[in-house]
Amino acid sequence: MMKLISGQFATVEPLVVMIFSCLGLFPLLFASLIMPNDSFKLPGWPFSLLSFGLGAFALLPYFVLKGEKSTKSRGFSLLNKWLTSPTFLLSLLTITLILYLYGFAAGSFSGYIEAFKHSELVSVMTVDFFVLTWLTYILFRGHRYRFICVLPILGPLVLLLTINQKTTHL
Repeated sequence: MMKLISGQFATVEPLVVMIFSCLGLFPLLFASLIMPNDSFKLPGWPFSLLSFGLGAFALLPYFVLKGEKSTKSRGFSLLNKWLTSPTFLLSLLTITLILYLYGFAAGSFSGYIEAFKHSELVSVMTVDFFVLTWLTYILFRGHRYRFICVLPILGPLVLLLTINQKTTHL
């Protein structure tokens, strides 16, 4: 755990580093998904902000308690514009691809399984990673290509880059 937190990635299983780093990208993805479409009874921005430290554990209450959609949209227009800009989304996509290449090229599943068995942090990270992936799949429930969301971070980013966000049913 200390090696991950202190940034000593060279001594950690590459797949663990990949998952750890992706967990830092998921909050940015969810900010891009939630904040520009924030028109529910419960505001989404505090949950998006908390997800940077708590991951899915901050987002799950929002999805359960957000209430009905209203006609009034809230949010920070300049921030929302940045979160949905192709430049920002392509940057996230590029970083994700680099992480995937590193993790899958240099890592081993057996090494990850060992880390999972011996580290509570890796176990919690893994659960968080899968819950966040599942939440992105749920967010795109009305989209005909939502199956692509099974590719963590990559799938939702591709959808965000190729569709008009106003037609998604977030």
